[in-house]
Formats: sequence, structure tokens, C-alpha cells
Amino acid sequence: MNLKQQSELPVHRVTEDPNNSYCLPKEYYTTQSVFDAEIEKIFFKSWVYAGHISKLSKRGDYITVDVHDQSIIIIKENANSISAYYNVCQHRAHTLLEGEGRALAITCPAHSWSYGLNGQLRSGPGLNELANFSTSSVCLTSVRVEEFCGLVFVNLDNDAEPLAGQVDGLKEKILSYVPHPEELVLAHRATREVKANWKCMMDNYLECYHCKSTHKRFCELVDMEGYSTTPYDNWSWHQGPGFPDPNSNEAEQTVNESFAGAQLWPNMTINFFPGRDNELMLFIAIPIDTETCLDIFEFYMPSAEITEETRAEIDWVVNVLTEEDIGLVENVQRGLKSKGFKDGRFVVNPQRSYLSEHAVHHFHRKILAVLEAE
Repeated sequence: MNLKQQSELPVHRVTEDPNNSYCLPKEYYTTQSVFDAEIEKIFFKSWVYAGHISKLSKRGDYITVDVHDQSIIIIKENANSISAYYNVCQHRAHTLLEGEGRALAITCPAHSWSYGLNGQLRSGPGLNELANFSTSSVCLTSVRVEEFCGLVFVNLDNDAEPLAGQVDGLKEKILSYVPHPEELVLAHRATREVKANWKCMMDNYLECYHCKSTHKRFCELVDMEGYSTTPYDNWSWHQGPGFPDPNSNEAEQTVNESFAGAQLWPNMTINFFPGRDNELMLFIAIPIDTETCLDIFEFYMPSAEITEETRAEIDWVVNVLTEEDIGLVENVQRGLKSKGFKDGRFVVNPQRSYLSEHAVHHFHRKILAVLEAE
């Protein structure tokens, strides 16, 4: 259903021109009908991050991921390919695999129906005696899967454009910071349930208008006067020069002396912090309900062994920088229920400086374009 036809939703004031536009009305962050439409039209039809390719190095290695209420298996089928399937047995709908691991056959724990890594049913108790039945007629339902810069994505929409074609130019950006992201490994993962709509987290990431008032240490690392944000169709690029470390000499300066990050539609970011060469941090906001999301933080490095210095950096990102943002977005979510608020005006300037919210405007326009499409 076209959201404009739903009488309980007000007409929005998001215009094409960011200089004269308001934000999405508060109902887009608090209404069940909007949330349901987002799951169907956005998350079931977009490339969603599933995990890192390092988890799928050997034949039979698998990971599972939930796209809202749809469980998916991603498995290394052979030396040259990975495959993905809905994580459900074709017999009585039992879940096949949990978590991650290695399996040379996908066997249902309920009745032992066993599938090959290509998804084809191979055997099951009593099937040889079953009338008018052949194992060759049963196969797991496949899901589209792609690797991009060492990251694995799935898409439930069989007609979706390939991911690489949706993020033209992003690969070169990532490789300029991490030449071989596929060789990195997971060093740390943290999760946090946040009392805010998933879009609040993306809105917050897409602007640095709040940075000077909220992120004191971040602004000591990154020169806000040189910070810029460039939105593209399905991603945006954020970058700011880092301040030189006064405690290090020229020989100790690292290759990466700037902050950079990308927001990928719909709900993840890839980040590179000053002074951290050949490392990247992922942030994903998983929608749970209208006013709750699960925040996931993954840190990928050349080695899983964490040094004291690296631990300090991870602790700062997770326990300081992120906590500052969570405080903001949870406060905003509470404010969105106020009878005294409807929507807000975007702050945009010609320089597209750190004070400009043009990338949030782009995101809101994208939300509307997808939800209002027939």
C-alpha cells in the first residue's frame, strides 16, 4: 500500500531541495504501519550485511543471519563460490543451522533430512519407501549473496541490482584505507540494544552537526573545519583530516591520518579512524520494532590478538563515542512522542560543511522514494 493512502499518516514536508526541506514527520519513527512497510520494502529488498568472508574460508564453513524474521544460511559451497539459502527445512519448516560453524551436509535436527551444500535434498529416514516422491524434486530456497571488499551481503529480492552496481566508486575509497579487507579478521564484536528507531541511528551518523557539542574527543582527533560529507544514491562518504599526534615524531606518523566513513543503504556504516592503519570498524543498526534497534559493532584487524593500545581504542569507540551517540538518539526517540513536536527543519549550508545536514535529507528522500513506490 502506498503510505500516502494511509490516512493516519500526515503529509510530509520533505522537499527535493534540502535548503527548503523539513525532516520526516515523527510518525515515521513511531508508527507500526511504517515499520512494517520498511521491513517489506527496504530490508527484504536491499543488500543486508551478513558477515566477513574470513568466516567462510573452507568448504562447508557457514554463518547464519536474520533479516528481520527471515533466517538465512550462507555457506562455502566449493573453492570458488558461496551460496545462501533460507534457513528452513522443506519437510516441516524446522530451522536447519544455528550460529556459525562447518558442515559438509546441511542436516535438519528434527527429522534428519540432509541437504548437500548446493541445497539439494540428498536423503532422509524413510524417503526411499515414499510413494510418488524423489529427493531430486526438493531443494532449499536460494537467496542472493555477494561479497564486496571482504564483506558478505544477502538480498531477498531476486530482481535486485547487483550490489557492486549500487555502490559505484565505494570500493576504491575502501581500498585506499585497507588494501586487502578480505584478509582482515574479527578482533572484537559488541552489541547493544538501543531504545530508538533504527533510522535515528542512521540520521545521527549522517551528520556531524552534533559533533562539537557531543563528541569532544572526536573533535580533538578530527578537524571539523575540514570535515565533508558527500551523498550518492545508495551510500554516502564522510571524511575529515586528523590532527597530528603531538606525542609522536614524523617517523611514527601512520599512513592513515584522517577519519573516513561510508554509510551503506540501508543500515550499516564502514569506518576508518585516524592513526589506525589497515583496520576498519563496522556499525550496523538492526530494526527490532518501531522504537528499538540492536546496534552491532565489529572491529576488523590484521590479527585477532588485541594489543593494549588497540583495546584502548576499541573501548573508546564502544564505551565513549558510541555511548554519546546512544544518549542522543534515545533522547530524540523520547522527544518524537511529544505532542509539542511534528518535524524539524534541515540545517544546510552551501559549503556542505560539518554543520550541514544534507546527507540526512538525502537519506529521508530515499526512505520516502522506497516506501511510496507502488
